[in-house]
Amino acid sequence: MKHLTIAIILAIVLVCAINALSSGYKFWFYEPDMTIEYPDIIIEYHLIPVKAEYRSVTAYNAGDPNQCDNSPCISANGENVCTAIALGYKRCAANFVPFGTILDIEGYGECLVVDRMNKRFPNRVDIAMPADWKSQALSWGEKNLLVVVK
Repeated sequence: MKHLTIAIILAIVLVCAINALSSGYKFWFYEPDMTIEYPDIIIEYHLIPVKAEYRSVTAYNAGDPNQCDNSPCISANGENVCTAIALGYKRCAANFVPFGTILDIEGYGECLVVDRMNKRFPNRVDIAMPADWKSQALSWGEKNLLVVVK
């Protein structure tokens, strides 16, 4: 009898969760991806692990050969970071996530990971700034900020 009661409670919870999803509710662990079709609506969801941690966040000047390698505008994934920044996109370097990951940095906003850092900084995030923003990058310094992996 005890197992039957537990099974019924789990079934009710599952039905409630499916109804909530079909009603368009989004939970913190759901993001659009998988399509579920109903007669009148289409809902897209998939489970993603949301990871938020405080990390050291620094800044560098993309395009400055003193801060980068011999091709200072080309990131590790091949993108021209100088052009992306000039167009208003936010880019960053991080070793703990794959290229193309979006990081939401407390007080800064979202940036796309397109570059890598020296291996001695496995948990740091380095945000890219234009080459002529040296004073802004220096004044940024090193901050311990909440970084959400999206």
